[in-house]
Amino acid sequence: MILTSLLKTTQRSQVEIRSLLDTAMQPQLRSALETQLREYESIEAEAFTIALQRGWDLQEMDIVHRFLADRMTRLKASGCNSDSGIAGLLIQMNTMGMIRGIQERNRIPEKDTRIRILSQKLLDCENANIRRMQSFL
Repeated sequence: MILTSLLKTTQRSQVEIRSLLDTAMQPQLRSALETQLREYESIEAEAFTIALQRGWDLQEMDIVHRFLADRMTRLKASGCNSDSGIAGLLIQMNTMGMIRGIQERNRIPEKDTRIRILSQKLLDCENANIRRMQSFL
């Protein structure tokens, strides 16, 4: 289900950001990451609302995938010894999220406007995050 894919994309992004918040960084970068995290949490909540209203069960990102995403992000971040390295890593992750999101959006039936709007919201979020992180390069 497309809504499940949107949900898992937002959850993966949240895991990655939380993993990076443990890294030492300047306050401006930390604030930007916290803003991103709130945006993803909002999209996640909206996905659950849509599913609840439609009587759908959403499959969340399971604990194993959360753990692996956390470990992979921490491993990648260990090679970043500066805020610009972390920003570059986030740009790379957001770009991958956009690619997945565009692929998913193209599978949404035209008549399902709520999911299409939520999908566009996720893509806009990813794009804004890329622009936000570019200022730290």
